[in-house]
Amino acid sequence: MIGIDIVKIERIKKAMESENFINKIYTEKEKNYIFSKKNPFQTAAGIYAAKEAVLKALGCGIESLRYFREMEILHGGEGKPCVILLNDLNNLKNKLGESIYISISHDGEYSTACALIR
Repeated sequence: MIGIDIVKIERIKKAMESENFINKIYTEKEKNYIFSKKNPFQTAAGIYAAKEAVLKALGCGIESLRYFREMEILHGGEGKPCVILLNDLNNLKNKLGESIYISISHDGEYSTACALIR
């Protein structure tokens, strides 16, 4: 299963003016990572796109906003992103495949992400 998404960074920047949006979409670990970066809005947009791509790969789609906090997009020592699924999303992933791979990219005004479940 494959999912892909693209997000305009400015859209996420405006949405992040609301503390409610930030708390609805990002986990504490993600928020700490986002606000530690030089360009937090670009980072937030990349994580947002990755979450949407994962949901699409799982067959949930964007209408499942409740799942955004049931996953974390974290980054290893070399910056490689990884996905951690919790609760219902983890159960769904286990039915579809064993692993989720993601890639996040940024260019100009956009962030994009691709997710693959194998």
